[in-house]
Amino acid sequence: TDGQVSENTSGKHGGGIYAASANLSFSKGIIQKNHSTQSGGGIYFSGTNFTLAGGQILDNTADFYGGGLCFVDPADGTPSLKAVVSKGDVIGNVAARCGGAIFMQFEGTLDFSGGNIVGNKAVDGGGVCLQGSLDTQKGPVMTFGNGIIRNNLAKYDSSYSDVNFTTGNQYTIGWLNGVGGAVYLENYASMKFDLSD
Repeated sequence: TDGQVSENTSGKHGGGIYAASANLSFSKGIIQKNHSTQSGGGIYFSGTNFTLAGGQILDNTADFYGGGLCFVDPADGTPSLKAVVSKGDVIGNVAARCGGAIFMQFEGTLDFSGGNIVGNKAVDGGGVCLQGSLDTQKGPVMTFGNGIIRNNLAKYDSSYSDVNFTTGNQYTIGWLNGVGGAVYLENYASMKFDLSD
């Protein structure tokens, strides 16, 4: 509670925090200006239960997926990932590929309520990127309510990271154009908006 994780770098996943086969919960803390050379600039989580209440995920960067938060369902026979974010802010994060603020892959659920996803950047899914599996024909489900998704950008920018986007080996020119400024859904992923409030 009220702690801070800032200005850290990882050589792989989880610039600020890496948690696999685990549970993670925090409130009113700040995860800021961390960097991952792969995924999860702020937090990389591949566990069962994740809870963020009133915290801030600010100005983190990832060279691939999930500038702020990266959720990857373990797919190892454990219960599917369940993530809850309430009154949390995910602001100013950058991913060089997908999910500037939040990236979620394979299966699992994310309930996001009462918070803000603002000013994040990625090539695809400037705010949120949810990616399912063609093999299992299943995908993550995100429910969003009583919050704001605003001023996010899906567009290639050479300043995003040191990843080489120009070789043609990993990415095509068409992909670099960027899609889904606020939200990008792929391969059986789904998102539910609760606008009742």
